[in-house]
Amino acid sequence: MAVSEVNYRTVLYVDHNENSRSAFAAGLRNIGYVVVEAESAKDAIAMLGDNSPDFIICDDALPNLAAVELLKAVRENHSSLDATPFILVSACADRKEVLRLRELGADDILSKPIDLEIVEVTLQACSAQVRRLQRSKPHFLERRDTSGNAGNSADVEVSFSNLAETLDGMSRGVIYLDSSGVIRNMNRTADTIISEGSALQIISGRLSITRPPSARSFRDAVRAATAQKPCSSIVPIPRETQTPLVLHVCPLETGGRNGLPTVAIVIIDPSVPPPLSAPIIAQIYGLTRSEARIAVALAHGNRLDEIAELFSVSPATIAFHVQNLFRKTQTTRQSELVALLLRSSISTPVLQIAA
Repeated sequence: MAVSEVNYRTVLYVDHNENSRSAFAAGLRNIGYVVVEAESAKDAIAMLGDNSPDFIICDDALPNLAAVELLKAVRENHSSLDATPFILVSACADRKEVLRLRELGADDILSKPIDLEIVEVTLQACSAQVRRLQRSKPHFLERRDTSGNAGNSADVEVSFSNLAETLDGMSRGVIYLDSSGVIRNMNRTADTIISEGSALQIISGRLSITRPPSARSFRDAVRAATAQKPCSSIVPIPRETQTPLVLHVCPLETGGRNGLPTVAIVIIDPSVPPPLSAPIIAQIYGLTRSEARIAVALAHGNRLDEIAELFSVSPATIAFHVQNLFRKTQTTRQSELVALLLRSSISTPVLQIAA
């Protein structure tokens, strides 16, 4: 990446080990980032009083679980940093611990030893996400207490526009409908699927199915999702020259109060392979950069000789890396490996809005 592309964004890097901190900070500076160094969580919190970094990267080996405390402090006490990505660098590969750290507000967790190229790609992805959120204009949909008690804990204020923006990077389309079937919002993937095909259309602000049998099934699914006892439904949408689209019609736990969206529609296009990121695959399975690139090439349907030509290496080298992939992923056949990789891709999360 050219330095000019980074635009001198600031990274607050926290690591109590001076040698590793200095080396990593130097690497970030070489690719154009401004780095503010802190040797402890206490120092980092003090610096946050006068600085608003674009990223916070923290080594989780800080003494006495200080990295977790810093993460909690940033997420709970510094609302101005809500959009600031917090990235942990960890030697821990325990799945439960990774999930716990994400629940606490970590945006990403990078494995040791640190691969600067993976860090760079991660920061790029975080930057793109922040820009999408900043471009969106909040469209707040409120449920107010009709009794006039503004302090009632049942009051909610949900920004579905921001939620759709958050889902823009997903391979699944997402559409929100209100109780009358009018589209309230959709993510970029849904917009692309509708605009590029003929099976789905938007007419008078409503999602329209061009084939009558599927249109009836879709209307029944929306009624089921807004019934007194709502339930989810699957609606296949046939296409002329492609595999059918799949609509997953899901009720939202809002009860339809004051115009809040009541239905989420997840659009799945089986003909489009799910996104597969080499850095993420490397992080999940402990792969080297070369192994991860070969894994993604295999998942995209390339033969071993094609991959060797693509990466300008010998077939023997590719075969060696594939054996390492089998060992690290605990698979034994190429088909089994590819199936595992595709299952490891990012997919749309469960859509449940707390009322």
